[in-house]
This record gives sequence, C-alpha cells and structure tokens, in this order.
Amino acid sequence: MAAPNIVNVANITAKTASVIIANTSVFSIANNASSSGQVWKINSIFLANYGTSSVNTAVNLYGSAGITGTVFPMANNLTIPAGSTLVFSDKSSAFYLEEDKSIGVSALTGNTISAVCSYEIIA
Repeated sequence: MAAPNIVNVANITAKTASVIIANTSVFSIANNASSSGQVWKINSIFLANYGTSSVNTAVNLYGSAGITGTVFPMANNLTIPAGSTLVFSDKSSAFYLEEDKSIGVSALTGNTISAVCSYEIIA
C-alpha cells in the first residue's frame, strides 16, 4: 500500500460523489480501495440539511476502506440548521485520502442530510 508519486502523475480524474444519509448509520462518501495505486485529493465536502429542523452530523476518516478500521473523527456533532448547507471542507482546506482509507458521514436523524464530495483521483 503505497501512494503514487504525485510529482510524476499519469492521470488526474475529476469526480463527484453524493449520498443521502437515509438513517443514523454511517454512509461512505469517499472510499479509496486497498492497493488502488491511487491517492485522492479531496477538494470539498458539502452537507445540506433539506429537512425542517436542525440535525447534528459527523464526518470521520476511517483507517481502512469500506468505512472500517480505526475511526478518526474529523468533525463531530456539527449542527446544520434546517434549509442550510455546511461547507465542511473546500479547496482552501483540501486534503489527501490514501489508498485503503475512507470517509464516512452520519446524522442523528435520517432522510434530512445530503453529502456531496468533490475529489480528484491521482494515479
């Protein structure tokens, strides 16, 4: 499991992933598989509350792909007011997701939060 040398990159592919947090489980928003030979540059993560009341959310980095392994909280109990969008991360706070790592999002109330992640696959 080694991240590619990003000085001599062959490809950079732009991607956007989205998920509706349907219940109180953790949902994957970015999943860089083991032995992918890729590093992902996470450019932005947006969390939108389309419900009628405030909802607490969490964003976690997982030590393994598939939202498994050790949990590293990036943000916990972020309150998003009804009808609002929270910019969790943007281009000014971009970070890298190495292979065999994942990012999961959750909410205390289901069917009220959507998450959108914009990233680049570097290989």
